[in-house]
Amino acid sequence: MPRARLAIEVGIAVIVLSVSLLAPDAMAGGAPYGYGVVLSNETTTYDFVGFPPVAAIGPLDVELLAGAFIGGDYSTVYAIDADGNLDTVDTATGAASPVGSLGLEPAPRASLGADPGSGGLFAILGDNNCDMTNLYSVDATTGATTLIAPVPECVASVAIDPAGLLYLLDTNAQALNVIDILGTETTLGPLGIALNPSARIAIDPVSGGLFLIEFDLGSFTNVIFAVDTTTGAATLVGPLGGENPISAPVLAPAPVGPPDTIFADGFDPPARVH
Repeated sequence: MPRARLAIEVGIAVIVLSVSLLAPDAMAGGAPYGYGVVLSNETTTYDFVGFPPVAAIGPLDVELLAGAFIGGDYSTVYAIDADGNLDTVDTATGAASPVGSLGLEPAPRASLGADPGSGGLFAILGDNNCDMTNLYSVDATTGATTLIAPVPECVASVAIDPAGLLYLLDTNAQALNVIDILGTETTLGPLGIALNPSARIAIDPVSGGLFLIEFDLGSFTNVIFAVDTTTGAATLVGPLGGENPISAPVLAPAPVGPPDTIFADGFDPPARVH
């Protein structure tokens, strides 16, 4: 496998690398639960959605390009918007709140990840032509960015697994790259699927598996693939729904809804005394 030394000092605090294989039962329960942003054909604005299936949670005043959870808090998504700001989104209501400007010109190609050890945010931002791609640290309290280093690939999306491995989706090479705790970058085998600009990767915190989400033009809906992190091969899990691509997808444990009280008193109503 081709290897290259990526000259960056991300400073990600990680545990000792053990395994990062896709859990054998990662697909047993179907597609994992997630959140994202989808353009509404009815209102021509953006909705914060949950999936699968894609269902609107609330309208948004901004277009979000990339999102991430910090630590085990799945109530708040940190997201980069199309105007070059960092925002937070309440996953229960879809209400978005501005954190602050990134201090950079808006970038059409954006991805965001959080270090599972320190909780630090990291962003990869670039232009549409892949002439420039840079890695930044992001202050979660102000939105301010600090340049770490340029990145040689045309990265469309990043994901960091619980062991601290950084996965980069390189759309130009149609491949997945992984950077270990020593900074060594390895290109995995071919994904084996055709990528389009909507393709994004995310780690499922429930199974620990790596997944790829993209809008399939043939079926005209969003689909999700499980990605083998030893070979890079992508396997179709199934459709997620939606008539437009999911932006800023993040995976999370499924929310716990209100208790079902239909059978709280048994199937039959309690006997009445007349």
